[in-house]
Parts: sequence; structure tokens; C-alpha cells
Amino acid sequence: MRKRIAIGNSAFNAHRRLLFQNQDLSTTKRAELFMTLVNNKISYGTETWVLDDLQSQKYFHSAILRLYKRLLKIPPEQAVQDDEILTAAQLPAPEELLRLARLRYIGLL
Repeated sequence: MRKRIAIGNSAFNAHRRLLFQNQDLSTTKRAELFMTLVNNKISYGTETWVLDDLQSQKYFHSAILRLYKRLLKIPPEQAVQDDEILTAAQLPAPEELLRLARLRYIGLL
């Protein structure tokens, strides 16, 4: 899981200046690009993950929300509720990302 998060962070950094920090793109368009370019890198193989301990679940949740905050240009030290981040970004919650990946996998089987 940590490796997939690191790959997602590097994908975000690769496209940060041109796409994610671009003032000419709307938040909705940046969110679509995020799901295409970054989330696909993170979610590869998530359908088989078993996050049975609370520490792993919290790590995944916080890592995704940190990426969402970077997408929204919210400083890391600024305290913002998770619901506010999800609403502003118009992106699914980290738990929903895992659930969608599992449903896609079940549909494939």
C-alpha cells in the first residue's frame, strides 16, 4: 500500500505545475485529471488489499486526503474537516475508492 501511495505522489508531482496548479483549469476539471492520472496509479491492485488493522486504514485515508488537499491548494498545516475536503474536491472518500475497486473486481469475475 505504501508503495502505491508513493507512486501516486510521484504522479501528482509530475503533473503538478502543468495541470494541478494551473489557475486556468476549474476544480472540477482538475479533479477529473486527478482521478485519471493519479488515482489510477494508486488504485492498481487495491481490489485485493485486505486492510484488517486500523493503522493501515488510517494511513490510506490520510494519504488520499493529503493528496486531495494538495489538489485544492490547501496548506498542510491548515486544519480542515474531511467532509469539507471531499465536498470541495468533489471526489469520493478513500473508503469509497476501495469499495469501487472491489466491486469492479467482483464484476470482472
